Amino acid sequence: MKKKILSFALVISIMASMFVALPMTANAEMSGIYTYEVENGEVTITDCDRAASGDVKIPSTIEDCPVTKIGNDAFYYCENLTSIEIPDSVTSIGYGAFNECTSLTSIVIPDGVTIIDDFTFLGCTDLKSITIPRSVTKIDEMAFWRCNSLTDVYYGGTEEEWDAIDIYKEDKEDLMKATIHFIETEEPSIFTYEIENGKVTITGCDKSASGDIEIPSTIEDCPVTKIGQNSFRWCNEITGIVVPDSVKVIDNWAFGGCAKLKSITIPDSVTSIGFGVFECSEALESIILPESITAIDEYTFSGCTGLKEITIPDSVTSIGEGAFNDCDSLSDVYFTGTALEWYDVVIGTYNEDLTNATIHFLGTDEPAFTPGDISGEGTIDVRDVISLRRFIAGGYDITVNESAVDINKDGTVDVRDVITLRRFLAGGYGIEL
Repeated sequence: MKKKILSFALVISIMASMFVALPMTANAEMSGIYTYEVENGEVTITDCDRAASGDVKIPSTIEDCPVTKIGNDAFYYCENLTSIEIPDSVTSIGYGAFNECTSLTSIVIPDGVTIIDDFTFLGCTDLKSITIPRSVTKIDEMAFWRCNSLTDVYYGGTEEEWDAIDIYKEDKEDLMKATIHFIETEEPSIFTYEIENGKVTITGCDKSASGDIEIPSTIEDCPVTKIGQNSFRWCNEITGIVVPDSVKVIDNWAFGGCAKLKSITIPDSVTSIGFGVFECSEALESIILPESITAIDEYTFSGCTGLKEITIPDSVTSIGEGAFNDCDSLSDVYFTGTALEWYDVVIGTYNEDLTNATIHFLGTDEPAFTPGDISGEGTIDVRDVISLRRFIAGGYDITVNESAVDINKDGTVDVRDVITLRRFLAGGYGIEL
């Protein structure tokens, strides 16, 4: 009898020790739309209500335990979910976890997940973008099979690290149809933009952007052809801008009010610069306008109080009202044409700061004035003699090319210049002007 009692006690002891060694497991429970299990103090999401729709967020903790795993087929056929936010606590995603989530459009896999298991996103036909962390080392069989809409994969590492991932061969073909963005090597863009008909318009810039910036020539493999209206307006910390040679149009007020903008490079590809583009960019000191433009629009440089010099191409035929209004530091204007071409440019009102500056004529095809062409008509004849005589006499309301009146180049304008001009016209005196 004593032996039996001892044996029974031994059995109880053994069973107790076995019970202690077993992991603590709870039966499946519900939390909102989720079914879950707790094991060893960690939560696994095992199922989701198939009626759930729209955007959902998986909690990071349940019962004060971290959610670390999404179980096999947990969201299978949740066809009305458009977005699923996975917490950073998750380190394991089971096979087929999001199988046939046909309305899912985007998802971010948290850092720490190392494997994208078999069939994880199979049949997610609306999935357009996915973020994959650099912790992933393997993408298993058919993980992205029938993800026909996938266009963008954002990878948290480098291109070399991406190439090192063990990707199931059929998935590799599906993934390579998408654009792979290597987040580690790409700086976050400070620009907002729109794409229409394969062309990019820059629509805005982060107002905290500072220093010298370079606008990219392509975004999403499409050329940047337009700097949109107000796109950089009041970007007060930018000091320099380089516009790429893909751009053709700079729209109204694009760089207006950029208080610290000192310099900008505009390529010859730009054919149109809009109304008030640099208005009140008071730190702008100098600018070279491209040969491709034909007009300087109204109020383009109005309020550019620091503007000291500008190069204007001979392609410009008109300068709009107030284009250089309140540019009181403007001292030098470099015109790539001749003086005669400059006088053909139509200049609107409120541009006295432009016309009062020193105009430097860079054209070399012909001299600024023909000596002896007193009236500026392009020919030398008796009318020039009459104009010169009247200029010397004074009292006549007459306009002459003052650079052409000193005929004999002796530093004074008097009757001897009239005689020299008359002898030139008469011929036979061997006089050259």
